[in-house]
Amino acid sequence: MYNPLGPALPPDQPRLEDDYRRELHARFGIIFTRLLTITNMPIGRFLH
Repeated sequence: MYNPLGPALPPDQPRLEDDYRRELHARFGIIFTRLLTITNMPIGRFLH
Protein backbone atom coordinates (compact mmCIF):
# COMPACT_ATOMS: atom_id res chain seq x y z
CA MET A 1 0.00 0.00 0.00
CA TYR A 2 1.43 3.37 -0.97
CA ASN A 3 0.03 6.33 0.93
CA PRO A 4 1.17 9.65 -0.60
CA LEU A 5 1.43 12.60 1.77
CA GLY A 6 0.22 15.30 -0.61
CA PRO A 7 -2.15 15.69 -3.55
CA ALA A 8 0.06 13.70 -5.94
CA LEU A 9 0.21 10.22 -7.36
CA PRO A 10 3.01 7.82 -6.38
CA PRO A 11 6.04 7.16 -8.59
CA ASP A 12 5.67 4.68 -11.44
CA GLN A 13 5.36 0.96 -10.65
CA PRO A 14 8.90 -0.13 -11.74
CA ARG A 15 10.54 2.55 -9.61
CA LEU A 16 8.47 1.66 -6.55
CA GLU A 17 9.15 -2.03 -7.08
CA ASP A 18 12.92 -1.40 -7.20
CA ASP A 19 12.78 0.74 -4.05
CA TYR A 20 10.69 -1.79 -2.13
CA ARG A 21 12.88 -4.69 -3.31
CA ARG A 22 16.02 -2.95 -2.07
CA GLU A 23 14.58 -1.80 1.27
CA LEU A 24 12.72 -5.02 2.14
CA HIS A 25 15.81 -7.09 1.40
CA ALA A 26 18.15 -4.79 3.35
CA ARG A 27 15.90 -4.44 6.39
CA PHE A 28 14.18 -7.83 6.61
CA GLY A 29 15.89 -10.22 4.17
CA ILE A 30 12.72 -10.44 2.06
CA ILE A 31 13.19 -11.44 -1.58
CA PHE A 32 10.31 -11.37 -4.09
CA THR A 33 9.88 -11.64 -7.84
CA ARG A 34 6.99 -9.22 -8.36
CA LEU A 35 5.34 -6.57 -6.23
CA LEU A 36 2.22 -4.63 -7.10
CA THR A 37 1.43 -1.45 -5.24
CA ILE A 38 -1.91 0.28 -4.88
CA THR A 39 -2.45 3.88 -3.89
CA ASN A 40 -4.39 4.71 -0.75
CA MET A 41 -5.79 8.15 -1.47
CA PRO A 42 -9.12 8.87 0.21
CA ILE A 43 -11.19 11.13 -2.02
CA GLY A 44 -12.16 13.54 0.77
CA ARG A 45 -8.60 14.14 1.96
CA PHE A 46 -8.05 17.18 -0.28
CA LEU A 47 -11.47 18.85 -0.29
CA HIS A 48 -9.99 22.22 0.64
